[in-house]
Amino acid sequence: MNRVYILLTALLFFILLFYAGELSQKAKINHGAMTMQGMLVMGNGQIYLVGDDDVSKEEVESVSINEVIGRYGSVAKLDIQNHSFF
Repeated sequence: MNRVYILLTALLFFILLFYAGELSQKAKINHGAMTMQGMLVMGNGQIYLVGDDDVSKEEVESVSINEVIGRYGSVAKLDIQNHSFF
């Protein structure tokens, strides 16, 4: 009977270690991650994400990318290696 308890305790211990490892990996992935919603704008061979809520497609298409960067406070330059999906 003692062997059964020892075996169950060891099994529970390894399950807890596995679960703790999974949580640790998820925390490492999400650490420093940021999400942002907005409109994608292409200009000067780069892709930018304009994150302001009041941005419209017509406003962005009618001005240059430098004006977009100056006009809106939340503009992020995206570093995308493969532009083929755009």
